[in-house]
Amino acid sequence: MQRGRALLASLLLLGLAAAPPRAVFLESSHDFGTLRQGGTVAHRFLVRNTGGQPLKIEGIEFSHSGMTSRAKPVVAPGATGEILLEWNTAGFKGVVEAEAVVHTSDPATPKTILRLTGQVRSPIDLLPFGAIFLSAFKDEDTQAALRVVNNEATALAVTRIEPGAAFFQASVHPVEPGKVYEVRVRPAPGLAPGRYEGSLTLETNSAEARVLSIPVHLSIMADLYSSPDRVDFGDVSLDRVATSGVHVGQLGVENTDPPSRAGIGGRNGQVVN
Repeated sequence: MQRGRALLASLLLLGLAAAPPRAVFLESSHDFGTLRQGGTVAHRFLVRNTGGQPLKIEGIEFSHSGMTSRAKPVVAPGATGEILLEWNTAGFKGVVEAEAVVHTSDPATPKTILRLTGQVRSPIDLLPFGAIFLSAFKDEDTQAALRVVNNEATALAVTRIEPGAAFFQASVHPVEPGKVYEVRVRPAPGLAPGRYEGSLTLETNSAEARVLSIPVHLSIMADLYSSPDRVDFGDVSLDRVATSGVHVGQLGVENTDPPSRAGIGGRNGQVVN
């Protein structure tokens, strides 16, 4: 009787030893909730080896930069190991998701995807966009604005504003002191029609965002303007000139057909020919 039990136990042990490694992850995803931009977060994923041979962690691939991992290379049969994933959120904003693909010696499931999710919040938001866009007629008294919103607990102070170009004037106004400021941009007086690109600089007391650079895009129109201001006909075949209403002269090509997408506009509206 005892010899039979010992033989059965030996057979069970041999069967268990012959079983391949089996990776069972206790969870495959983790949500961090709200994250601070530029911070490093970490989470431990537990993996249990329910097989009869050692489970090898053969490699880990990442979907995003700033991700790293730490794990023991082997998990013994019946033991539980851990994989520590770390993620630096610098350069990310809003709802984010990152993946780590874990390669193991489990023949049934050689690859397992671990997911990290969260909502990355920057120290300061520029709303509604991270740039100022302004279109105006020549000498028109108008302005464009954006809001600087502080997401940190420490009160924000804007210590200096510096226009980076002479074609616009800029000012900053508190909406909710310490929390929300409005940056306003106006065209410089007497600015000629044309398109202008530049930026302005805000200096703050924020340790995370000491200097903010805000692009400024300005378009000044004459009282009468065309839209678009130029038309490209591409390659014009001389064989079609006589039938398409296009005249060829010494100075170039002129299309006499009624334009379908071009128009002429002014302060009081738009007239399309």
